[in-house]
Amino acid sequence: MRLFCVLLMFISGIYSSASAQYALSGLVTDALTGQALSNVVVYLPEFQLTTQTTDAGYFQFNDLHSGSFLVEFKASAYHNRIEEIELDATTHLLVQLQPAVKECHEVIVTGVSRNANAAISPLQVQTLQSAQFMRLTSSSLVEAVAVMPGVSTRSTGSAIAKPIIRGLGANRIITLTNGIRQEGQQWGEEHGIEIDEYAIDRVELIKGPGSLLYGSDGIAGVLHFLTPKALPAGAMQSKLLTNYQSNHHLIGTSLSTAGAKKQFQWQAQLSSKLAGDYRNAADGYVTNSGFRELNATLFLGLTKKWGFSQVHLSSFNQLVNLPEGERDSLGHFNYLDLNGIVRTADPLHFSGYAIGAPHQEIHHLKLVANQSVIVKKGNWLLDLAFQSNQRKEISEVMAAQTPYLFFELNTFNTNLRFNFRKQNGWYHTLGFGGMYQINTNHGLKAMIPNHQLLDAGVYGITQKKWNQWNWIFGLRVDQR
Repeated sequence: MRLFCVLLMFISGIYSSASAQYALSGLVTDALTGQALSNVVVYLPEFQLTTQTTDAGYFQFNDLHSGSFLVEFKASAYHNRIEEIELDATTHLLVQLQPAVKECHEVIVTGVSRNANAAISPLQVQTLQSAQFMRLTSSSLVEAVAVMPGVSTRSTGSAIAKPIIRGLGANRIITLTNGIRQEGQQWGEEHGIEIDEYAIDRVELIKGPGSLLYGSDGIAGVLHFLTPKALPAGAMQSKLLTNYQSNHHLIGTSLSTAGAKKQFQWQAQLSSKLAGDYRNAADGYVTNSGFRELNATLFLGLTKKWGFSQVHLSSFNQLVNLPEGERDSLGHFNYLDLNGIVRTADPLHFSGYAIGAPHQEIHHLKLVANQSVIVKKGNWLLDLAFQSNQRKEISEVMAAQTPYLFFELNTFNTNLRFNFRKQNGWYHTLGFGGMYQINTNHGLKAMIPNHQLLDAGVYGITQKKWNQWNWIFGLRVDQR
């Protein structure tokens, strides 16, 4: 805690160096006709600022700090364009966008240590937009990501899927959400990634070893899930999204609202999924294979001339049935219900959305604070996060309220780095990251650690340990 306080005092102390105020304005036109383009989205990732061009094609950002920044321009029917600017005074740009028969999704890459143009990134990065994976008939976000080249999944049931990159999976892949490692129980056989599909705007896949920036277990690559960007100042937006899948009669719903007023941004979202038994093409419905989800997210952001401060809060809650049993000679499942009564399932008819046994309950709470401060030599980035992951497994039909497995994992993450301004075509980043985890068993069987204590018939043990501190140093050269 003392270290965090010193860092915060140090960062707050350099606000005084951000006293200079500059403006960035410009005109966006069609490269062929010279006509001014309206409603072009202009994005400054270092400040987390978004605006749109007027009917006359103009845009403007005020109260900016000097520095080297990227500016992204995006418009329907035009190729995206990324400009790198040196803002040492009030600057005016003239930007020409090339018409495109098909829109090209060229994006600012945030999966690396700093914002960068995808064309010059030293890492191989592929991007999947939400509009693409929302059209897929998948029951989980990881299954949708499997359409990316070199990515496959391993699934052990509905809503349970793990990514595999070029044949490597499990703890050889790191999953990030808004720059923070997603730490649940991704190593578990019947456990997926606790991320709400409806809350993700795009997915970035970083292939190859990422251990220098993210940890020693990123040998296969990194999956980075990113939430939507903040809206332009003065804008408000509400969305209602629903979908239906016939195989297991999945009903998905998402309601979100977002807005921005002056330098303050917010977004709130509530989503749910309800799925029954899925149908096997060979022999009909599989008993006890449905699941439920109820998730919520909240985002609050503040943008100033010195940078930005953001808070992300998410709650992921899932009930997943675990199929068990065998079919008889007629193709029916004979199983015990929660009352201990033998039931026979009809593989030809849908049996509803009931939660049976065995099943598991997943609860994942995540709180992330991101801070960026721009100074003369570059910019500071500080990330602090807390995650609480709980997994309960109800295995005994006659004792449905007694968790056989009840494992709790609490994780504290911190990242601090400094991105130097470009010097002679080189980018320098210096920083460190750390993670502290507490594992606790509450159930009848201990999962981690491997030994257990026995006291009056109750099993349980708590182990605290420092998992890893990773020192980070990165160099990158502009190859254009």
